[in-house]
Amino acid sequence: MKICARFASQKGWLVKLLFSLLVLFSFSLSAETLRTNPDHSEILFQIPYLKLSDVTGRFKKFSGALELSEKGMPQRLEFQIQANSLDTGNKLRDSHLRGQDFLATQDHPLIRFESQKITSSKSQFFASGTLTFLGKSHPLEVFFDLSEVVTDTWSKKSRFAKFDFSLSRKKLGLDWNKTLPGEDFLLGDKIRVWGSLQLQPGGAMTHPTKHMIPDTPYAREREKILRGEKTESEFSSSTGKTLEVPKTPSVKEMTTKVSGSSFQEDPRGRALWWFAFGVLGLMGFFSTIIIGIAFKKWLHKRTIKNHSETSPLGLLSDLVIILVVFIYAVSLWEVGWG
Repeated sequence: MKICARFASQKGWLVKLLFSLLVLFSFSLSAETLRTNPDHSEILFQIPYLKLSDVTGRFKKFSGALELSEKGMPQRLEFQIQANSLDTGNKLRDSHLRGQDFLATQDHPLIRFESQKITSSKSQFFASGTLTFLGKSHPLEVFFDLSEVVTDTWSKKSRFAKFDFSLSRKKLGLDWNKTLPGEDFLLGDKIRVWGSLQLQPGGAMTHPTKHMIPDTPYAREREKILRGEKTESEFSSSTGKTLEVPKTPSVKEMTTKVSGSSFQEDPRGRALWWFAFGVLGLMGFFSTIIIGIAFKKWLHKRTIKNHSETSPLGLLSDLVIILVVFIYAVSLWEVGWG
């Protein structure tokens, strides 16, 4: 009976575990999390200055995530900003903003927002949640637009969120200011925050190096083939040519091309190059000799008190010096001359 009861209890525990895993699995299927791609995302802010102008800046480092429901609707939003990444274009002012009068970035390195509820009206959304700023929690409502899913050249899917909201400096505890005539202040109270976020699935983001690929007719045709818009046979039949990858010249070929054209056509530059090459060669040559002699003295000091140059150890140390100089000469020839 005890064995049966123990088995039943273990079986009940196993059923609960399987049920929990099933709930988590079904949740992962029904929800999708999009994360910010910093390459095409930005967060900017603006503060009134002297009532007639504005100081505009941005935060360079931040991250965020938007959780979608099974129907693709936002249900949870969170992001965090590295406070010391602010940039207003003035280093002295940025240092002041990072200090204790404003963001106190050493004590509070992160600015966080986490939504508790998101309501929607077509493509416009309203996220209400908590902003953690200077170690304190503040209620915050963020209004944002969310685009439909768009696919880029490399078949990566994105959605873009644009936002624009305001904050009160006094409510956030940013009390620093200077008085002006007429009981006015140097800085205004309203802080405008706006920007846009590129949101992509965490494991399927567009790599920044993709945008460095040259734009050529071949590249465009290749992209169409990769997207399934055209086949290689269609390209060949329409143009009468085969799609071939252009050969990229090697470093050696480019070096030979440079050294065989403009370099040789400039006698002055060639003379300067020979002079620099000779000076560096002599410096390296004497340096290797000095290192070899120092090694020889150290070796004899560690092994024999009264050594002789004709001893096997003395001959071995000479061979070491010759070997070091030879290795340097070959390296100089290969790297410099060759």
